[in-house]
Amino acid sequence: MLEEFRANGETGLYTGFYGAAWEGFDAYRATLERLHAGGWPFPEVVPGDTLFVMRGQRIVGEVYLRFALTSALEEDGGNLGYQIRPSERNKGYATQAVRLALVRLRERGLDEALVTCDPDNLASIRVIETCGGLRIDDSSVCRRYVIPTAPPGRDAALRSV
Repeated sequence: MLEEFRANGETGLYTGFYGAAWEGFDAYRATLERLHAGGWPFPEVVPGDTLFVMRGQRIVGEVYLRFALTSALEEDGGNLGYQIRPSERNKGYATQAVRLALVRLRERGLDEALVTCDPDNLASIRVIETCGGLRIDDSSVCRRYVIPTAPPGRDAALRSV
């Protein structure tokens, strides 16, 4: 998967502490496990999860969940991010992954998720808006959206019980 991103000219992925992915899957998984609780490798790293988007035994992408926000993540990053390998794009994986990620965030007590994307990333804009994203503003580096973590109508039903 990594080589596919690189061949597509997407070289900004898997850098920093995510660069462990280049050392192999076991090294990457160990890094993700350390990141889960937050506070590593820097105190400002928030708790979160990385989930793999799978088709059979093939990893087609990843979803990053962040259960808290720093001021930096409020500016760019938000509660959820995702990437789909180039050969698997435009097949609905990102939309489905975001919908499932919203359920996970809801389970963690978040009523809405902040999601950001590059203003030129039309595919992500489509995914975010398809999943109910409401554009709240633009920061100096990205578009900012909020998405309710429960589908319309379900939230009211859950509260009325």
